[in-house]
Amino acid sequence: MAKVHYFQRYSVKENLVTNNTLLLFSQIYSYKEEYLETMLGEINDELEVPIGLNFEQQVAGENSVPDGVIEQNSFKILIETKRGKSFRENQLKKHMNGFGDEKYKVLLVITTSENSTQKKRDLINFAKKKDIQLVFTTFNSIISAAREIFNEHEYEMKDLVSDYEEFCHDSNLLPRHEYRMIAFPCGSSYKENIEYGLYYEPSGRSFRDHRYLGIYNNKTIKAIGEVKKHVIVKFEDEEVEILSDNNINEEERKRILAAYMEAKNKRGWNLSKHRFYLVDEIYETEYKKVSPGGMRGKQYFDLGNILEKEELPETEQVATLLREEVWE
Repeated sequence: MAKVHYFQRYSVKENLVTNNTLLLFSQIYSYKEEYLETMLGEINDELEVPIGLNFEQQVAGENSVPDGVIEQNSFKILIETKRGKSFRENQLKKHMNGFGDEKYKVLLVITTSENSTQKKRDLINFAKKKDIQLVFTTFNSIISAAREIFNEHEYEMKDLVSDYEEFCHDSNLLPRHEYRMIAFPCGSSYKENIEYGLYYEPSGRSFRDHRYLGIYNNKTIKAIGEVKKHVIVKFEDEEVEILSDNNINEEERKRILAAYMEAKNKRGWNLSKHRFYLVDEIYETEYKKVSPGGMRGKQYFDLGNILEKEELPETEQVATLLREEVWE
């Protein structure tokens, strides 16, 4: 059965990315106004936009002291989205003319990746002189900021963010696959996943590029490996037939078949037409989830952001470094 999406996919309109990004913002605002304010602060520490009503009492006016006041600060946020990392200086300066006498003026420029340039710094300084907060960010940062604001039990809103992330990936807006780890919750198959250095799931499930595989069990990612291949497999009388483009060697075939037989004999699972993720080496780690509840389904992690590294070391060292980190 095809998954129902929150965000439109099937369109050739150039403004689809902007529409879906605005939809994400509006859904968060509709859910809780203060969440959008918090999210903007997560995007940029210096970004100040008070959103929502203020309730105060006994506030002195010019000639009187009313018992209570309800007011809302005026603000305006202009958004420019780009499918790459470049932007046009003249276009952004023209956007700045779109502000009026708002108290808080924000021009948010969303691109696919960060690029620190003198042109960007000059534009930020130019905007400050006009009392405008010019903020450059990425789609990945938008997703990370949105994830931060929701509690563990707010499942529907967390699913909303996940669907926006999937849309961004499908639209080639998240070019950080070299940092990305896909982690799967493993229950009864946990030991086999570790032993054979693989994971499997139905091939019809969503798939996005990644570099690492994480094995999760009991609120902890306990092993990590670099993914060398992912293949869709069909089984016939203990024969392995590859239905995708990648080929496998004899050692990989034996691992896949061993996992298939154990799943079939121990649990009655049929893994035919499943996608198998294969790693050459798998390393133990202890990347613990500290918030209440377990991980709901597979989840993606940006190891570059988590470890604060522009270039990741060898996978064994990544596993060691993750022992010093926790996640919520």
